[in-house]
Amino acid sequence: MTSTGLTSLLWFIAIIVMIPVALWLLKRTPMGGAGGHGLMRSVAVLPISPNQRLVTVEVLYTVQGRTYDVHVNTLVSNSSI
Repeated sequence: MTSTGLTSLLWFIAIIVMIPVALWLLKRTPMGGAGGHGLMRSVAVLPISPNQRLVTVEVLYTVQGRTYDVHVNTLVSNSSI
């Protein structure tokens, strides 16, 4: 009975220790927002109607040490925000 309680306690401690480790790893992945500051920013917004606007977004990304700068135009409606 004592070994079962000790095993449960060790698993509990292991899981508690893994939570900050998992968050630390997530912070350093692209999904967690790593990859540099200012990866994507809004360059211009042009209102077209009360419900729609045209947004130009600048996206910076790096592939094999080369940085690319891409501008994307998209139509956004208030219902999709």
